[in-house]
Amino acid sequence: MDLHRPADVTEAEIEVFRAAYAKSHGSVLGAYEFWLENNPRVVKSHRIQAWYSASDEGRALPLHGTLAFLHLYTVMGYEFGINYEVQHSRTLGASKAAVVQAIELAFIHSGPRGADAARIAAKSTLDSWEGTELDMTAAFPPGWARDPSAFDLELDLTTAELAASELAAIRAWYLRVAGEVPPHVDFLAAGRPGLLKAHLDRMFRAMDGPLPNQVLPFVLLQMYVAQGNPAGIRESALLGRGLGMTSDQLYEAAAWGAMYGGPPALSLAAQIAGDVFQSAGEG
Repeated sequence: MDLHRPADVTEAEIEVFRAAYAKSHGSVLGAYEFWLENNPRVVKSHRIQAWYSASDEGRALPLHGTLAFLHLYTVMGYEFGINYEVQHSRTLGASKAAVVQAIELAFIHSGPRGADAARIAAKSTLDSWEGTELDMTAAFPPGWARDPSAFDLELDLTTAELAASELAAIRAWYLRVAGEVPPHVDFLAAGRPGLLKAHLDRMFRAMDGPLPNQVLPFVLLQMYVAQGNPAGIRESALLGRGLGMTSDQLYEAAAWGAMYGGPPALSLAAQIAGDVFQSAGEG
């Protein structure tokens, strides 16, 4: 679409738009079809917002953003969107294992509803997808890398008790990576220590896959901005900065979240984590 002409859409643009989406995503998003049939200008306005949500880097390397929407749609239980982003991720060079890992990360926040939606939406694609591993290094921004050792934490899951050494290790990990310990750590340590260990173990094991470490804070930041979750915004921004995301990449994750949370969610991000966005590296 010609984004320099935001007020109108030609039939030729609509034809090219539909063909491009069918090729990259498997089909045109139902929401786009609704507007193409009733007011095509709305689609162009939406695409202009999407264009400016990413920087040149994000537009050139869109896989992490696509996986983030797969994560968000799984959390939402949005079946069409899940299928849509699975197809797009595959087109962009993701491996089957990478897609499954993104869904596993979402399951931490979606519960059974999201996982069941993913099963229904993606089953046929995953069942027919050859499980060969792919080198996805070039599909992610420079410096993004897989390193499961960054999430090493020795926790005894055979007991709900939290040893002093375990709490010290958890606090040390957050201080080393995020620069501060989120309040839920001491809150759970006092009242549900086994849950604290189980949650961290679950999240860290989910990162033992092909995706680079930086995908974790990226998808979390997008989700928490979309939800308007202040504590989540700050924690994920801190993790992103600590794991090597640039300021521009933090802004991109937040901007994609604003596709659902709107500008007020970005006001919240500015209030709760503006210092983190500004102090992250420039790449």
